[in-house]
Amino acid sequence: MEMTFKGVRCPCDMPDFVKPKEVPMIRHLAVAAVRARKVPREVTEPPQERFQPGQVKDGWAVCDAESYKDFTATGFFFAHTLAKELDVPIGLLNITQGNTRIESWVSPESIGTVGHKVPRESFRAVYSTTPCTTYNTQVSPAAGFAIKGAIWYQGEANGKDGDGYYWKIKALIEGWRKVWNQGGISILRCSVAELRGQEGVVAAAS
Repeated sequence: MEMTFKGVRCPCDMPDFVKPKEVPMIRHLAVAAVRARKVPREVTEPPQERFQPGQVKDGWAVCDAESYKDFTATGFFFAHTLAKELDVPIGLLNITQGNTRIESWVSPESIGTVGHKVPRESFRAVYSTTPCTTYNTQVSPAAGFAIKGAIWYQGEANGKDGDGYYWKIKALIEGWRKVWNQGGISILRCSVAELRGQEGVVAAAS
């Protein structure tokens, strides 16, 4: 979910009990998305070891009354809670890209390997991207950072997957833990339910 406090359609208000200038121990590093090149669907470029020039251009930003507006909104609230409760510095590595399917975030090694339940063909991403594209350009280069956990917050792109989504998120989690060589890292998952029914009528989602 790609959303800063500036918002996409409307500004996000800061609750009164949260004062960004009081938590300078929070740092934020934004990683720019790399748009996929037009390549045949059967082609997947290998994972990168380093970010591309300009992909991380502003460095770590210290949280204050102005800089927080460019922070990931979801990540900030988690960092704020952790900083207050643990009294330790928190670094937010913001790797987000809107309107992407989970297939593009899974590592190449994880495709079709989780319990042999998800055939490789089912990971072929819809639209113009190939599987693992976002992983290769944004997640893989970040593997050199020491992390304690990750937040997976996705919109409705995979809303019609049904039970098959279970195996895809399992592949994503196992692949990320393997690349960081940290089997115990926590990965918090939140997926937005699809709001439109088959007739195009907005329906309640839980």
